[in-house]
Amino acid sequence: MPIAIRCPHCGEEMSAPDTAVGMRLRCRSCQQPFIAQAPGAPTPPPAPAPARAQPPSRPQANRPEPPRGLWKAVPVLLLTATIVLCLNLVLSFFTMMGASRSPQWEYRRVVIREAGFDDEMNRHGHDGWELASARRASDGIGVFSYEVIMKRRR
Repeated sequence: MPIAIRCPHCGEEMSAPDTAVGMRLRCRSCQQPFIAQAPGAPTPPPAPAPARAQPPSRPQANRPEPPRGLWKAVPVLLLTATIVLCLNLVLSFFTMMGASRSPQWEYRRVVIREAGFDDEMNRHGHDGWELASARRASDGIGVFSYEVIMKRRR
């Protein structure tokens, strides 16, 4: 059989089955939980809110405490600066080593007939030679050839 129950927080009256007495319910109006009491039973006062624990106070030092966020970042910043400095030193070393040694070239002068020019140039290129200079020349009787200067690294 339904009974009338009153919310101890907001005073809203609602109906609930008689089996709800002693059970924890939630008010439809204020959404606060409460224990259902039988009609006519004294309503207990609402429980006081739990007091917040205050952190223990520390004695004040003569100097102010440094900001925590900054001091947490210091090791990361030092590590980053050290890595950048080391990389800079390594790259500078290799750059100086490469700049101090000028490339060493080997040169070759070749005369190639016009008829087999493409095949002969491809063969030299396959052997690592690259064209430095070329000049077309005639032998005076209508046969043309190329005087070619090739180079490759030693």
